[in-house]
Amino acid sequence: MGNNDICCFAMSCDDHDLDCKLLQLLREYSAPWSEETTSAAIYNANFQALKWCVSNGCPLDTSVNIENVVGQGNIEIMKWMRTQGFFFDKDTCASAAYGNNLEVLRWLRSEGYSLDDHTFFNAVSSGDLDMIQFCIDNDIPFDEELYVGAISNNDDPINTIKLLRSNGYPWHPSACARAVVECDLKLLLWLRCNGCPWDENVCNEAVEGDNLEILKYAHENGCPWSKETYARCFSEAGLDGEYEQIPTDHQCSDEIIGYLILNSTVAHVQIQVIGESLDVFDNVIILRTGV
Repeated sequence: MGNNDICCFAMSCDDHDLDCKLLQLLREYSAPWSEETTSAAIYNANFQALKWCVSNGCPLDTSVNIENVVGQGNIEIMKWMRTQGFFFDKDTCASAAYGNNLEVLRWLRSEGYSLDDHTFFNAVSSGDLDMIQFCIDNDIPFDEELYVGAISNNDDPINTIKLLRSNGYPWHPSACARAVVECDLKLLLWLRCNGCPWDENVCNEAVEGDNLEILKYAHENGCPWSKETYARCFSEAGLDGEYEQIPTDHQCSDEIIGYLILNSTVAHVQIQVIGESLDVFDNVIILRTGV
């Protein structure tokens, strides 16, 4: 450990009073300190040591990552940092929501900082209903990505979605598509039973995720699919040009491909399979007929 690290090491104890006493003792013996010392005090949420350092001439580290400070939920340190020239903005609010720190978010809002769609997205991702309601009460505009956040990072997506719906937020097909990405057929069923619309992205995501069960459910219940659904069967495959040779290193199973071919509902796409059966895909050609 170098000399400049000694005072930083003093910030590593869980007992903040002990940290501060140890730091003061080290300084009595002229132990060197630097911006790294105040940085360590901030990251360890040791407000007592931080104030003592600065008041006794230790340089303040102005490059501290504000997101880490917000994540600690220490409003007292944040208030002090603002008096020292640290800049907070709407991204700080988004960080508070990401860290599931409602009290910090409330304080920032009371100080006039704005909440935007990133803050709302982070709130619904957290699943904290109180935080979500706080964002709703502050009239953040609806964004379709809210349903993506509610489903992709949330242990309780249904209650989150219920809260959004009860406050007048409209359904969006992105909810069903995200349920498929998460391979959550039960959630997809719940969404559909409660009136959430879907589109071809449901089948697209089922194919890309190699999820035959969801693909069958979607198709048998009237969910549309498109040329893109076929294209997603194959890695780096596209449909540009009159004829397109599709590589055989497809990214989904033969069962998915066979199901698509046998149940084709796309009139302007014809699939020809060269091989002994649908289980053999040595050569697949997609023919665009110009419709």
